[in-house]
Amino acid sequence: YVSQNPNFLTKKLLFSLYCYFTNKVGDTSVAKRISLIYSELTMILTDFGKSAYGLPPVVEDRHFLFRIGEFINQTASVQGAIKLGVIKEKPVLVIPKKPKISNTGFLPYIMETFEVVTNPEQGSHYESVLPLSPYSSVFHKFNDELWGCHDETRNKLNKILKKENMGPIFFDLKDETTDIALKYLKKHSFSKKEEFVVFHCREGGSEYDGYQNDDRNYEPSDFIPAIKYILSQGLKVIRIGNNRMKPMEEIKGLLDLSQDDRPGEVDIFLCAKARFYLGNPSGPHSLAYYFKTNVALVGLPNWTYGYSGIFTALQPMRDTDTGKNLNFKERAERGILEIESPKPLTNKKVMQVRLSSAEILLFVKEMFEFMSNGQILKENNLLYDRKEFFGVAGDVYFDRSSLELLE
Repeated sequence: YVSQNPNFLTKKLLFSLYCYFTNKVGDTSVAKRISLIYSELTMILTDFGKSAYGLPPVVEDRHFLFRIGEFINQTASVQGAIKLGVIKEKPVLVIPKKPKISNTGFLPYIMETFEVVTNPEQGSHYESVLPLSPYSSVFHKFNDELWGCHDETRNKLNKILKKENMGPIFFDLKDETTDIALKYLKKHSFSKKEEFVVFHCREGGSEYDGYQNDDRNYEPSDFIPAIKYILSQGLKVIRIGNNRMKPMEEIKGLLDLSQDDRPGEVDIFLCAKARFYLGNPSGPHSLAYYFKTNVALVGLPNWTYGYSGIFTALQPMRDTDTGKNLNFKERAERGILEIESPKPLTNKKVMQVRLSSAEILLFVKEMFEFMSNGQILKENNLLYDRKEFFGVAGDVYFDRSSLELLE
């Protein structure tokens, strides 16, 4: 069907099918095959737009503007495609007149990757020709062995770029970001010499949330024992988020900015300068990662999506009949390596279980051990090949409770 109808509407159909098989059916093997067809169709259409009309690739789906994780992940993925010559020129990104942008402070960082258009007249032109040269920043085919969305391709893409002396992809903090952030933080008596941990708890409730994300949300109170431990180590903790989030109890040394109306540059600066990021999977952990900050990630549901170099405690997956937590082999047998959506997990008699406050505290203690190149790092390195066997990048590091699941 696609070969006979290579057009913009077919692309939209394929995207809907990808989401359906991922979030409702839970068949990620079919979803990945769809993403390959989608990527190849994108290349056909952008090549046609260039050869027939002289058009540049025009970004078709701008939902990543609304979510900081997608914003930075897709920007990095497109940057990789440019470096490897998958696309020959910057894609045009039209910024609407009154855009909803997750973090306007990140806009200066995308200029090297996208041809950003803010002029309304130019924007209208590109939107009118978009169906003739649509470009997806969600899916890429980098070569015959590597394709898919950014989460599926990130680690292998960076290895390719590193081998070719072009990577890995990270962002450097700009002076303008630092200046704006420090000016704002000054009213909180923040000194740029202070050492701190940046904390973010994904609670849900965002207008962009979908049912497929419900089970990765946590309560901020779950992190309080861990936060108190961090404070006892002589570090401050700075919480970021938005004013729809639950306020936390006042603790000396904890600065809660979630209720503040602050410049976006503040979050970028804090994620870039922290000793480490602490939180559950959400956009800010991508922000920290791509600014070369250590990441302590609580409750990673899909281990194949773990970023190289992070330290994580896996989200427990429990058999609903027996009440037993599933190990790696059992998860693989159930076909849930890349599934987090509640509906397909329920159909496979599996449920996600949140880590307890005590487990998060133990995880944070192991994070300090990890950063000091302690025993936990050696234990991970010994299981490098075992991780790779299950489709995990060998340099994704697990806490001890997660390492036990490899046995």
